[in-house]
Amino acid sequence: MKDVYRRLNHDALTGAFSRSFGEFYLAELLNTREVGLLYADIDHFKEINDTYGHHVGDQALKLLVHLLRPVVQSPNALIRLGGDEFLLVFPDAAPGDEERLRRLIHTALDGHLLLQDEQGICIANLSISLGWAHAAQGSPWARVLHQADLSMYEHKEARRRP
Repeated sequence: MKDVYRRLNHDALTGAFSRSFGEFYLAELLNTREVGLLYADIDHFKEINDTYGHHVGDQALKLLVHLLRPVVQSPNALIRLGGDEFLLVFPDAAPGDEERLRRLIHTALDGHLLLQDEQGICIANLSISLGWAHAAQGSPWARVLHQADLSMYEHKEARRRP
């Protein structure tokens, strides 16, 4: 039964929570407390898949989850929304916690997101964009998720500008 629960609620590739479980979890949390969210997206992920193949893209996704797992421990949650997009959920986070949480994530990843080929040669140095949203108790989960997604795209665009 434990194996069935795991398969239903976790992403098969990365081991992060699945999107369906994540949406349920977020909706339940918002019924009882405020929540901070970081929406994470791997920069230039399509280029990695197109250049090196999907097996390398899969390696990147697994590596990201491996590095984030110690930072996003219970009661926090790491959810794979799909593709290279993840949601990091921080129950009881205050609106002012954004910078602290961003630094925590970037410190965990700094210098570690390196993909290597079979000979150990670095073929890609990954970076991620993070979008923040803070939700008060009772906020609709879909609106909060949308806010975090928009924030992530703003962050990504701001980093691309010279």
